[in-house]
Amino acid sequence: DIFSKMKLSFRILLAPSLLFLCSNRNANGEKFGSDDDLSRTNITQTATPPVDETQPPTQVIPHKGCLGLINANHDPQPKLVGEEYYQDNIGLSSLSSYFPEEEKKRTGGETSAQCINGQAAGYPCNDIDLYSVLDLSELSKSLPNGSANQANDIWGWTDEKSEREFAIIGVQRGTAFVEITDPAKPVYKGALKTKGDANSSGNSWRDIKTYKHYALIVSEISGHGLQIFDLKELLDNRKKIAYSETSHYSGFGPAHNIFVHEDTGFAYVVGSNKCLGGLFFLDLSDPESPEDAGCYSQDGYTHDVQCVIYNGPDQKYKNKEICFASNEDTVTIIDVSDKNSPIQIARFGYANAEYTHQGWLTEDHEYFIYDDELDERGGQLTKTYVLDVRKLSQPKLTGIHSGRTQAIDHNLYVRDNAVFQANYRAGLNVLSIRDMSKADFDEIAYFDVYPDDDDGDFNGAWSNYPFFPSGTIVVSGIEQGLFVLKLTAEITPRPTTTPTQSPRPTRTSSPTAFSFWELTRGSKNDCEITDDERCVTDGPGEYGNSEKCVYTAKKDMILEVDGVFITEVSYDNSYDYIEIRNEKYYTSGDGSNNFPEKLSLEKGETLTWSSDSVRVAEGYKICGRLQTDAPVETPSISPAPTASPMVTLVPTTRPTRTSSPTATSFWELTTGGGTNCEITNEGSCVTDGPGEYGNSEMCVYTALRDLILEVDGVFTTEASNGNDPYDYIEIRNE
Repeated sequence: DIFSKMKLSFRILLAPSLLFLCSNRNANGEKFGSDDDLSRTNITQTATPPVDETQPPTQVIPHKGCLGLINANHDPQPKLVGEEYYQDNIGLSSLSSYFPEEEKKRTGGETSAQCINGQAAGYPCNDIDLYSVLDLSELSKSLPNGSANQANDIWGWTDEKSEREFAIIGVQRGTAFVEITDPAKPVYKGALKTKGDANSSGNSWRDIKTYKHYALIVSEISGHGLQIFDLKELLDNRKKIAYSETSHYSGFGPAHNIFVHEDTGFAYVVGSNKCLGGLFFLDLSDPESPEDAGCYSQDGYTHDVQCVIYNGPDQKYKNKEICFASNEDTVTIIDVSDKNSPIQIARFGYANAEYTHQGWLTEDHEYFIYDDELDERGGQLTKTYVLDVRKLSQPKLTGIHSGRTQAIDHNLYVRDNAVFQANYRAGLNVLSIRDMSKADFDEIAYFDVYPDDDDGDFNGAWSNYPFFPSGTIVVSGIEQGLFVLKLTAEITPRPTTTPTQSPRPTRTSSPTAFSFWELTRGSKNDCEITDDERCVTDGPGEYGNSEKCVYTAKKDMILEVDGVFITEVSYDNSYDYIEIRNEKYYTSGDGSNNFPEKLSLEKGETLTWSSDSVRVAEGYKICGRLQTDAPVETPSISPAPTASPMVTLVPTTRPTRTSSPTATSFWELTTGGGTNCEITNEGSCVTDGPGEYGNSEMCVYTALRDLILEVDGVFTTEASNGNDPYDYIEIRNE
């Protein structure tokens, strides 16, 4: 291959340093983006400064400004961003194209071969069968200028109505479409020729994503812009192998990559000549006519990105649109919910970063798994990084997994509990996730598309697409073409863990009848918290004002935290927390007795919850979203209480507290509710406050302290207080 013809000298070893120095510079060699020290995590929460689009651009793709500096110091080398894969070999004619002889004799695309004794039709494998292969000549036969000599990115599309599946693969001079509904008999549907410079011989960088029934295609060819192709044309079985684009967007020229967020209808173009190479937003409300929706350029060039509606444990960003950008030497996390004012949440740099290339979130949005494309040089084993993003503003590296080969990692995706990696000369590697907190993976399968060796060179598997409903996997081989594969290994579900609960603090004195909601730090912006200098810290008349004033919610709001409505707790004298009052009946904390005993919802006012939302009745506003460690399906309580298997109701009128109450003072939960709601029957549970009353004649059922129960449409909780630290919550007749 071409690397054997290059002079590996001190000048080559200098390349990584030069790339690092150049990674945040414009075409004139001037540094742009953040000046933060990349050896640590740097957190900023400021809106992106506006970019003056009226001025002539001072940069194209950021790396190009460094090209002269690099070439002045060493022989031309493969670079990760640019118009040619190798500066001294535009045509890539010297790259090898490996196919076993038996594969060259195949006909009709019928190349199915089981993986037996580590081989499938000559390809090394483990627990992955080969359905079929289409080589480069087949993929590009309808494109001008002859056959392509390189493939690049790959994506997939499934027609929802017919469930037909299609692979979309980029080649040097265009984009090819292959139906793989029958994966053993792929059908070449044709190709779309590239856009841009008519004199170009093609480009080694092309990226494809889909939105609804459209393919959106970018390339680093000058003037390429965004090609938009209606994939429904592929459903026509009449022969048509040369396609034309459905429409075109010319608001940018070259671009390295694109991500489409189907949940929000926005595309994110990266590595373009817009936004300093950062995130360029496109509104896809009309997919055939995208509109410029803004920029994120604060951290300069972005190589790849994934955006999600965040559903992880960080309550501050619940249900917001968050992007995880691979920015050459950092993972940068951005809140793009407001396209006019995106906010950088965190910028994570790590030791010995070479080229932060691409990554993907776990399905629970707790971890970001990413690769560094240049850290295998010097004989290093393939590395996979695990970033803990359970607190978005404080990402931390939990560990680095080392693979079994020295192959360079490229594109990876997460499906179920497995990571599907395209690792160049090692081909497709599938890792089962065992323990994310330790970056512990188990390689359960592989398919090597480049059998010659597993060295750290840029040949073999470029990317893969593991998201077809059928389970079919497609891989793009740079010199080989399209591989259609079947995973036979079983993906082990990720084990679930119960988070450790912190001990409940012990009260030092009797509480008053007044209870209020408490909110942990971190949600001030989300929940519109106001600072009240006169706020009461721990109930009216019971304690003095806090030394540090607490935050209180506006009076017309109800708040929830981590899926649990919790009552007042006095932690210590520092009062380092936020207290949320009984908002509907809130009055200033002057020590008077004008507080209700508990939060009461009047007749007709209901507060209900589900696993993904909170709904409040008239007179209330919602603040925050529900989050539970293990969502509980809450059955409907309407119209008759007996419809719920959770509860058996007792009289709803609270008895006058003139003497020790009986169990009828509270809601009692049936034994059957114990399974549904994780209820425990404490043999010596306290009934109605510490010291004032004795134990109930009939012990009440109590919920674990991290749960909230709904009874007849009303949420009610009261901490079991007193000198004994009862680790549960009692449900009262509120």
